[in-house]
Amino acid sequence: MGRNDALRAARLRRGWRSLEAAAGALTEHGQQLLDDRQFTVSARTWRRWEGERPGWPAEETAVVLHDALGRWPEDLGFTTPPGWIRPEHHEEEQVNRRAFTSVTAAALVAGPMAPQHVDPALVDYFQQQSATAREPDQAVEIARNVATIAIETRSARMYRELATLEREMRPWHDAPVGRDLAEILAPVTEGN
Repeated sequence: MGRNDALRAARLRRGWRSLEAAAGALTEHGQQLLDDRQFTVSARTWRRWEGERPGWPAEETAVVLHDALGRWPEDLGFTTPPGWIRPEHHEEEQVNRRAFTSVTAAALVAGPMAPQHVDPALVDYFQQQSATAREPDQAVEIARNVATIAIETRSARMYRELATLEREMRPWHDAPVGRDLAEILAPVTEGN
């Protein structure tokens, strides 16, 4: 029978010598972290996690495991489900969206003065987001805002960044997201 050695090693590093000790400690940690007296992990559940088919913990349990052991479930030998995105990435994305929205609003309010005051932060953000182009829907939403700013400010840097994004998005040019991007960029390419 195979074992989930990564979780076992993390448990032993914490000094939890038995499955019962680990389950009890994680239960206590989770109740405090989540402020939820109902949160429990049984020794039986921990035994399954350390077995050859550990499955995947509930999202709140994943957060508790990360907080207690300093590693996310996929780094602890759990079987990662399709579509799993670490909670820290959700938070990072929300922070990035808030920052982008603020910068966009500042650029639109600033009008012709925007290139001196807004371009560097916005371009850095845009470069960071478009560097991977793995999330075409998000890239199109960013392009929609950047295209508006590029037209308003006539920023050469913005035009260059949009041209770079257009090249990176070529694999999706026949998909609906690619057609959306072409529609968004039409006024920019016409005016440039």
